[in-house]
Amino acid sequence: MDREQKVKRFRSAISIGMILAAALAATSQSSLANPDFTKKSGKKCVHCHTGEWSSHKYTEAGEYYKQHSTLVGFVPKPQQAPEQPAEQKVAETPKDKQTAPKKK
Repeated sequence: MDREQKVKRFRSAISIGMILAAALAATSQSSLANPDFTKKSGKKCVHCHTGEWSSHKYTEAGEYYKQHSTLVGFVPKPQQAPEQPAEQKVAETPKDKQTAPKKK
């Protein structure tokens, strides 16, 4: 194989690699996350994503968007109120009780 053929094969391999990389990037799941969406929707990234936007961890709204490609019709589930801690009993110290002065 002469030098010219090697160069042609190398260029072909590079071209195929670049095409495969572009196809992978175009179909990648993380390509759905778009910071421009925040400008268009007025929502912050954390409305749909937990952690880094590329972490593939979504909030309830993010899961809805992933399935429907829109937030139109999304209704968040009502959140349950957190349980209140048991009331702490405060030691009674009535102000109206006065201690008798000590006799010497």
